[in-house]
Amino acid sequence: MSSEYDLVAKIIIIGDSNIGKTALMYQFCESEFITSYATTIGVDMKSRVISLANGEKNGEKNSKLVKFHIWDTAGQERFMSITRSYYGRAEFAIIAFDITNLLSFYNVEKWLNEAKNNCKKYNYVLVGLKSDLDSKRKVSFELVNEYAKSNRMKYFETSSKQYYNVDEIFEHIAITLLEQKNNRNKSIKKDVFAIEQKNVPIKNIFCCFFW
Repeated sequence: MSSEYDLVAKIIIIGDSNIGKTALMYQFCESEFITSYATTIGVDMKSRVISLANGEKNGEKNSKLVKFHIWDTAGQERFMSITRSYYGRAEFAIIAFDITNLLSFYNVEKWLNEAKNNCKKYNYVLVGLKSDLDSKRKVSFELVNEYAKSNRMKYFETSSKQYYNVDEIFEHIAITLLEQKNNRNKSIKKDVFAIEQKNVPIKNIFCCFFW
């Protein structure tokens, strides 16, 4: 039941095909880096629960329990009708690209427009995948950061392989949605939140639509 949680966050991950979106979802939900997997057909979904520490109250830790439903989408055009049906359900869109793939960055604009046209709420974060391959980088950090600023998006570079900046993406999402839920209550301080329990036991959910 949703009453068990302070927040149930519905997240959609969008971006070109074969850039590492599935690896990001698996690393966050399973703490596992998968090196080989089939291309996503339609939509895959997993869930994870985290506890966010929010300082102390009356000498005791004040925590927020957050449940994520994460939808990993196919990047191919032929599955777009399936993907679009999930936009309206999402509260936050992770727009992803591969820092070693310039075309995937150029296509970020297309994915951002898709989200704007189909999402009921306008919460986005831009994520550059495969930061462990910096020596093969084709997209400069300065270029991406400027683009993110111009579109008022937070930007993260992350490595699913090295588990770098993975938790930080979802911390940002949870904190943003908690602030919105509480009408931007000033008592919620961004800098005191942290994932205090990375793996709260929960049954993972997997679903796949076949074309």
